[in-house]
Amino acid sequence: MIILPVALSLIILVFCVIQYFSITKTTLENSEVNELAEFVSEGIFTYSKRVLSSILQIVFYVTVVLLLFSFLFHKHFSWLQIAAFFIGCTVMASGAYISLSIAPRFVRHIIGSSQSSFSEGLQLLFTASTTIGFVVISFVILGLAASYYFLGIDSITGFGLGVGLASFFLRIGGGLYKAGADVGADIVSKVEEKVPDFDSRNPASIMDITGDFIGDITGFSADILGSFAFAIISCFLFSYSLMYSGYISKLMAFKLLQLPVYLVALSLVIKFVSFFYVRLRIKMKYVDNILLEGIYIAVILCAVSAFFVIKNMDIYIGSINFLGGERGVYPFPAYLAGLLGAVFIGFVAEYITSATFFPAKKIAEEAEYGPVITLFNGMALGLKSNGFFLLCISVITVISFYFAGFYGIAMAAMGMLSVTGQILAANIFGQLSADVFKISKLAKSDERIIKNTSKMESIGNTASAIGNGFATGVTVLSTFSLFFSLVIISGQDLSYLLMIDLKLVAGIIIGVSTPFVFSGFLLRGLSKIILTTIHEVGRQFREIPYLYEKKGRPDVIKATDHNSCIAMNVLIIPGIIMVFSPILIGYFFGSKMLLGFAFGAFLAGFNQGFYWSNLGDSLHNAKHYIENGHFGGRDSVTFQHILIADNVGDAYKDLLSPSINILIKSITIISILVILLLNR
Repeated sequence: MIILPVALSLIILVFCVIQYFSITKTTLENSEVNELAEFVSEGIFTYSKRVLSSILQIVFYVTVVLLLFSFLFHKHFSWLQIAAFFIGCTVMASGAYISLSIAPRFVRHIIGSSQSSFSEGLQLLFTASTTIGFVVISFVILGLAASYYFLGIDSITGFGLGVGLASFFLRIGGGLYKAGADVGADIVSKVEEKVPDFDSRNPASIMDITGDFIGDITGFSADILGSFAFAIISCFLFSYSLMYSGYISKLMAFKLLQLPVYLVALSLVIKFVSFFYVRLRIKMKYVDNILLEGIYIAVILCAVSAFFVIKNMDIYIGSINFLGGERGVYPFPAYLAGLLGAVFIGFVAEYITSATFFPAKKIAEEAEYGPVITLFNGMALGLKSNGFFLLCISVITVISFYFAGFYGIAMAAMGMLSVTGQILAANIFGQLSADVFKISKLAKSDERIIKNTSKMESIGNTASAIGNGFATGVTVLSTFSLFFSLVIISGQDLSYLLMIDLKLVAGIIIGVSTPFVFSGFLLRGLSKIILTTIHEVGRQFREIPYLYEKKGRPDVIKATDHNSCIAMNVLIIPGIIMVFSPILIGYFFGSKMLLGFAFGAFLAGFNQGFYWSNLGDSLHNAKHYIENGHFGGRDSVTFQHILIADNVGDAYKDLLSPSINILIKSITIISILVILLLNR
């Protein structure tokens, strides 16, 4: 059954190679654009070395700790889980490295094609975005298939742990680097008199663009694909748990194992259809809502195809007690609830944060009264939207639970993730278009290129706000389904969670406090990175001869290496909290406290992610609205006010929101692995 998605993933990789050579055949005779693209590539390569080294270290340390504790407590140690853990880390890191390597190369060719015509540049930009998204999706699917086929179904928890920990460094490390470079670039020209703002001589400006690739393209992809892998793993675990509990037969368990595999294969095929549809629309010059149209097409096709697949597989489970009486399990309504819920949550996030709509415009309008009012408005919007988000998640959960019990929550997560390819492409398109525009301006390209790349950025903004809301939604559902897999695997009755128990309560209290402590260390680390950026840029302008006169070359490699080192060092304590807390609690205090710990972390975490992302996105888009000429434009006092608030918002949307998503997923998957080892 695993052959179909494997074959499709290999076909997709061949397609990506063909598209890569098709994109890079375009040339651009602009030495400054080529030089800036080379600077960005150098920064990315320097960062990649640091993050890959950190991922390898965490693989080694986690393996040693689990082996040591298994020996000390006389528990079984599974080398198959560790092998799958290594595969998970490797495929996620490899996909990220390849996407980071090819993305800057695409930029110069997109700019080159924009010189000819807008539609040609737009088509190249969309193809590049889809290619990058396809690469990372294919690597994760192939890695999961390899773990399942060669190491067995029991190894997939280790694979999920590997994907989760690699995502930790890629998403949170990338968020630290991006937010530090972004805020540092805004502040440095105000602190250092001779440093020009947004200039090719300023290494902070180049690091800001590098941070976009690292944080918003690769980091976001790692976050989404971590949830993607967790949802599949959760479906697998539920299938086996229901079979071993005697609720379903082996035949039905096999069907339930096949179902997520077929749904993944369908989503890959539908992504191809969506890709060619959008390409056709670009050729027809209907470009205003092409990204959203691609998502609409995918949703419709996923819903129709999933209905017929589930119907033809004859999946029905009867007589399972869901704490509310015995009834059958119907996977399709749960899948549909997640699919439609993903789109709804994404578009609500866009309405709340996009400069096209009233909420962000209102923040921009009142920014003239100072950064304090601006921050209060952003916080108020974030808190209100968070309540609405939790209501949406509750509705999806209730519907999916009603039709398919706890298995339905896993199906709802699969429904959300069926449009992963389209959401990834839209997010990458939005960020890539912004970087193409930035590099065009930095290189002082001709007016035709500036005009065309500006139009591309406007199209990218129509769907980029969907990303963070979608990421938080799929994190909550995939982690929720994993948590109940954890409960079943632990051998506890579900009503057990409602009993008052000292260890359970202690675990919940520790779990609830963990995200806050975790976030505190990350924010302090961000301050260090910002200060390092400011000091290093100032030093370069003082010590590099003729840099100010544009005859010297900024040392992007050294500046990036400094920031990368600090980012990886900052992750040490948060990483210890995330990785070793569940291991220590599980081995020293047992599965009861570990369940409470995972549940407490989940309760605190999912209540923060949407709030942080909407707060930051709304401030960021309000800044762009003013920057584009509204309420006085870039040279006004209003812009200075919103800029201060936006710098705070960058920490929220680029660091805190994604870090919480990674934290609750990783704690849950590590808890599952520990309980599996304890119960053997």
